[in-house]
Amino acid sequence: MDTVHIENIGIVAPLVFIIAMLCMPPGVGGGILFVPLLNLVGRLPSKNATAMSQGLIMSATVAKVLFSLHAQYTSRRRGRVINLPYVVLMLPCMIVGGLIGIYIYSWLPVLIQLILYVITALFGSAMSLLKGFHLWRAETSEKEKAKRDAEVSAGGTLKVPASSTVETVVPPLLRPITRRKAVACVITIFAVWILVILSRLILGSSSTRSIVGISYCEGLYWALSVVVVVVLLMVPLAYALIDRSPGSSKAALTLSGSLLGIGFLAAVVGISGGIIITPLVMFTGLTPPQASGTGSVVILVNSSSLALSFGLGGYLPDASALWIIALPFCGALTGDIILTRIMRRTGRTSILAFLLSSLAALGAIIVLITGIISIVNDSNTGASPLSTGSFC
Repeated sequence: MDTVHIENIGIVAPLVFIIAMLCMPPGVGGGILFVPLLNLVGRLPSKNATAMSQGLIMSATVAKVLFSLHAQYTSRRRGRVINLPYVVLMLPCMIVGGLIGIYIYSWLPVLIQLILYVITALFGSAMSLLKGFHLWRAETSEKEKAKRDAEVSAGGTLKVPASSTVETVVPPLLRPITRRKAVACVITIFAVWILVILSRLILGSSSTRSIVGISYCEGLYWALSVVVVVVLLMVPLAYALIDRSPGSSKAALTLSGSLLGIGFLAAVVGISGGIIITPLVMFTGLTPPQASGTGSVVILVNSSSLALSFGLGGYLPDASALWIIALPFCGALTGDIILTRIMRRTGRTSILAFLLSSLAALGAIIVLITGIISIVNDSNTGASPLSTGSFC
């Protein structure tokens, strides 16, 4: 395969930094902007642009995960920025949904893909916007209450009646976990990560060859694919059976089922799923920083395995341009630092939800415009936007 080159690197490089700085803090991988940038400005073919975008997303998510871990272990509150049980339940189901959805993606007409993508992105934007408004009202009420309490305290000792105490019910998956359980979750995550990477290398895909020579879409391929799917689905099932705390099993199965559907939908419309994952987990009780930090681990596993697969398939640009993979790392760190300071100064984590909503809507607009242009160009060459592809 001939090596491709990124053109206009002087324009592409700073834009890659800016995209990562804006997209990664709220938990969006940035593929919705990286791919059009590399394709339209960098003049990379579609497959090469997709391959390079996975490397850029991987770089940005590494920075996001490291920043989240730093915040988790240096914060005075020592709250869980990355919720390990969530990752254990989300990751396998997201991967399985993606494995199934990718075949539908290769078959669907381009026009249907475009419509589904725009609907999905706008749905994620609406969910984030709704959550942002809920958080904003809650934060405003909390600020007003704190102000009233301060005024009362200044006038004398505040006595709170015993009857006014409200017991807060913590959802099962948000309860503190033991060190032993945390270690087990980390080991499980790494095991799933290794399985995903090995399965993609061994099985190959429609665009990359198997490293052991397995023919795509033939008997052995399907048999091994079923084995991988069964093993991955056993992970959340085992968690639900082992964790016998009240309500935990039901919550685990509900979250896993939701992520199975999201993984399928994300693969069908050709995205990593960040614009849907983060809003969903916010509605399950995680704060925006927790939702973006937790979702970034899922995106990291997915993007790293895809980047490796594309790299071995020869779809990455020439080595002289690969230095820009470091830019999303720097951009994501910069964005996280700036946004964290803004949230601390204002006391409003809802800013993160509003930023996510804006990025999802922007992605929908960009993909709609570029998609329409692509469909028109294809129609001029005689291709029908409603023609279907093949599952293999």
